[in-house]
Amino acid sequence: MKKLTHNCLFVVPLILTFAIVGCQDRSKQNAATADVTLPQKPQPQEQARDGDPKPLRSDKRNAIAAKAKDALFTRLSGRLMEAMQSDGPAAAINVCSNEAVTIAQSVGKEHGVEIGRTSFKLRNPGNAPRDWVKPFVESRVDTPQQVQLDDGSLAVLYPIRITVKCLMCHGGEDDILDAVKPELAKRYPDDAATGFKLDDLRGWFWVEVPGGTTQSTAIQSESNE
Repeated sequence: MKKLTHNCLFVVPLILTFAIVGCQDRSKQNAATADVTLPQKPQPQEQARDGDPKPLRSDKRNAIAAKAKDALFTRLSGRLMEAMQSDGPAAAINVCSNEAVTIAQSVGKEHGVEIGRTSFKLRNPGNAPRDWVKPFVESRVDTPQQVQLDDGSLAVLYPIRITVKCLMCHGGEDDILDAVKPELAKRYPDDAATGFKLDDLRGWFWVEVPGGTTQSTAIQSESNE
């Protein structure tokens, strides 16, 4: 990919949003899902047509997890777009640094879940993987996964892959926008989330749905969107 110049910055508000948020969520395009109870070996689960884990017959917690993941992606993307339109592409780095955690907490509260993002190449140390996620990070799983936690919570993992747009913040030296590099160096001096290539696995959205969550919670979550 040729190095992008400042002459290209007029298109950034339209495409950088998804690069900063963690790239395009492709969990709906994957072909397999696992449903496991740690420490057992993951076992295949019935697959929904759209690629996401199929909602469990006994409850709607899987659907709640998917809605929460989509809500986080949409809300963070919208905030990044707003920042870039008003203050330029570098402002999106500031949003990720100062607002992303708060946005995730807000989405989690509305949907009755805990939610976040993680990767094997971290930009923000606060996104380090939770214990149940670590085995999947180590093995670089690239399909949606389900885990039944000890406390009865349903935990779901959704892969994120690198697209062309993502390379502007997570690609090689010649891919990352010049306008973004200084802000990245300032905010994340130990940044490891670069050097990716097209279609690489970037990381994951993770969601934990409490064991007591009911179908009525899913309905309430849907009404909040």
